[in-house]
Amino acid sequence: MASKSRNIRDSVIYSWLGSYLSILLIPMIISGILYIQSVAIVKNQVNSINEAMIQQLQQTMDGQISNLEKISTQIAMNPKLISLQNNELATSDSDINFAYTERIKQLFQDFNIYTLSNSFIKGFYVFFHDSDIVLSSSGYYQSRDFYDSEFRTHKESYEDWRSSILKPYYNDYIVSSPSLNQNEKTITLMRSLPLQNTTFNATLALSINPNELSKLVNSVNWANQNMFFIVDKENHVLYGTQNIELPSFMHDEQMTDHHGFLYGTLQNKEVVATYIKSASGQWNYISLTQTSLFYERAAYIRNLTMVCLFLCILIGGAVAYWFTRKNYSPLYQLMQSISSNSGFRLEKGHKEYRFLSEAYSHAISEKKRSVLLLEQQMTAMRSNFITMLLKGRSGRVIPADELSKMYGISFDAPYFAVIVFYLDDYSQLMVHASDEENVRLAEFIIHNVTEEVLSSGQHRSFTTETDGLLACLMNLEDKNIHELYRDMEEAIITIQKLLFHKYQIHLTAAISEIHQTPQAIAEAYQESLEAIEYKLFRQSGSIIRFDTIKQTVSSPGAYHYSLETERILTNSIKSGDYTQAEQIVDEIFLKNFADGDTSLQIAKCLMFDLVGTMIKTMNELSSVYEPAFVDELNPVDRLLTCHNLNDLRYQITSILNKVCSVINENNKGKTQIKLKDSIVEFVQSHYADGNLNLTIIAEHVDLSTKYVSAFFKQSTGEGLNTFINRVRLSKAKELLSETSLTIAEVAEKVGYNNSNALIRAFNKHEGITLGQFRELDRT
Repeated sequence: MASKSRNIRDSVIYSWLGSYLSILLIPMIISGILYIQSVAIVKNQVNSINEAMIQQLQQTMDGQISNLEKISTQIAMNPKLISLQNNELATSDSDINFAYTERIKQLFQDFNIYTLSNSFIKGFYVFFHDSDIVLSSSGYYQSRDFYDSEFRTHKESYEDWRSSILKPYYNDYIVSSPSLNQNEKTITLMRSLPLQNTTFNATLALSINPNELSKLVNSVNWANQNMFFIVDKENHVLYGTQNIELPSFMHDEQMTDHHGFLYGTLQNKEVVATYIKSASGQWNYISLTQTSLFYERAAYIRNLTMVCLFLCILIGGAVAYWFTRKNYSPLYQLMQSISSNSGFRLEKGHKEYRFLSEAYSHAISEKKRSVLLLEQQMTAMRSNFITMLLKGRSGRVIPADELSKMYGISFDAPYFAVIVFYLDDYSQLMVHASDEENVRLAEFIIHNVTEEVLSSGQHRSFTTETDGLLACLMNLEDKNIHELYRDMEEAIITIQKLLFHKYQIHLTAAISEIHQTPQAIAEAYQESLEAIEYKLFRQSGSIIRFDTIKQTVSSPGAYHYSLETERILTNSIKSGDYTQAEQIVDEIFLKNFADGDTSLQIAKCLMFDLVGTMIKTMNELSSVYEPAFVDELNPVDRLLTCHNLNDLRYQITSILNKVCSVINENNKGKTQIKLKDSIVEFVQSHYADGNLNLTIIAEHVDLSTKYVSAFFKQSTGEGLNTFINRVRLSKAKELLSETSLTIAEVAEKVGYNNSNALIRAFNKHEGITLGQFRELDRT
């Protein structure tokens, strides 16, 4: 059921319906673009409004800040204040005279004027570093008293406040922490006095009235319920409508332009930050607006767009379905007609185009299969006919002329010849394939390359595979015989080079004599087969012409392997002298094959004679000859598989080397046994000689001391000195048991220089003393 449902869905009617419905994507895409553009327009409008409001606030704030800095300059340049700075205030009440009192009163009047003239200023004070005195608009204080009066309720300690006041300031704004009973921070302008000096003795501080600053911010009509912040270059929040931490995307290094917009996330909500820098560049005015505001204002456009899309899909879908049914009807009738005439079964809802494609492909493939089958049969029959021509068996039932016409073969030229190709080497063709696969692939490549090269020449050729060889019947044009041979040799060289460079295939070719009648084709084929046999005497990749070896085929030639030569070779093998035996074999090869006149039959006889000589020699040495060794050597198969003279010589010398090696091993074993027996006999005869040692024994057997020592150790498993001691101790035991000689006399008779040497050796090897041994023996 599921398969049937899936087949119905795959029908072309649904493809067409989908195609028609896909047209509806156009208004959907346009509506989407309009919605996106609408949101962008709303976003630009909101951003423009925010930018205008924050620019208005920036201009007002910059004006107030400018007045604040001017007032700070007027206070700093006040002559009375400068005079007090220069003369230093008295450090105790007793030091305050009338003149100072008057100057301070006048300075208080000036301070009040500054304070009353600008409500943006909350207050200010001057701190004298050396005298630790503070003058403010409200009075004259010691620094500790001033701190207790103004800053004690703040979170900052007196020490922290005083150390911060002593820092150098250059028209800097700092934010003081809020007091314990207030949440508002205070912005203070700090300037070190005197101005334009590098050494300071006082600090001027002007505080901005937070209420006035709030009034100034609230005076702007924030149409979008924005959050507002004033931030300095060090990213410190000087003022904010909300007490939140400033996100990293709003830091000063992100604000590369004088004004602009930044997008980021604040409290897991996407926001847009509209910023503008102050005229001095020290403050940044930032307004934050949630991006959801843009989409809320575009909600009407979105709802209108969705309604239009729904109506478009509803009406367009109905129209698309009607046109689909109308166009599908003729196609279905066509399929019904094909199904009834071709026998193909058609089920409703199945893939119509696939049905038509399969029906058409089936008809074409049937036609191609018929043509291909006919061509294959014709190719095979033509190849078989050429093989019959080469072997002289054509025309027995149907005349050869009629068969030639049937297979499209015509001999228009007057001369005939046969070329056969022998595959020498194909090992590099497919390294990882089996040998059988390599052979098939190599034969396929050779057949195609040969046909292509020979067909491109001026002579006609017909190629077939027979008797494991590739044979080419050549129908040669009317030209000089020498030119015809040259044309064939050039074509063969081209084939050989192409196969070698592209496929690493080596070929040997043989050419028959040129004949003048079709009846001589079989004779030409036999000539090429006889010629290819002579690949044994040629290098791989040679071209062998029958006319050049005809004399060799008719005359067997001389046979240079006399009885005397065989006797000398036999003696060399018996002695295991491979070097001399190889020289004799080389001389035999040189005499028989140097002039190239030796026939193939004589060459094969000579090879088997040489192998026979080796086996007969081993048979004479009955201790060497083993039938299993001859079976493993497998000389007959090794010689029959040789492709050329070099292979023959390599196999002969390889067999000779193995035979000599076996004989040498046998002779070496006998010699080693004799050497060991000679050493043992000499030691047993001369053990009483106190000077008997390795050097004397080596001189006796006429060998080096190093060789004698290593040989005896390898042959017996013990060192020569150990063996000498063992023989001497054995003789000492006999004398102790059978005679009443003293230990000194026994030591002298068995070859020890004194009794102590005998005692040490006996204790070491027997584990008891000589006296204990004699007592045990008597008991």
